[in-house]
Amino acid sequence: MRNVFLAMKMFDAAAELEDVRASRKARRRRTTRRSRLDRYTAELHALRTVGGSLADCVFFLRQKKIKAGRSTVHRFLAKAKKNA
Repeated sequence: MRNVFLAMKMFDAAAELEDVRASRKARRRRTTRRSRLDRYTAELHALRTVGGSLADCVFFLRQKKIKAGRSTVHRFLAKAKKNA
């Protein structure tokens, strides 16, 4: 019984918890997926600047073999504009 008490006394829970949290944080990677539309950001902005509609942008993407809806293109352009 005394050996158990000594082992518990030597165990530093706060330090161990700090090590565990640091290890978990290192393993937890934030991955951001790249959009298929990222490659065409400049072209989509250019189409919109000269008066192209979202449907025109969707048609342009379909010609490039990318299937995306009008709302997806709208949301992508809004986020790209916000981040720029």
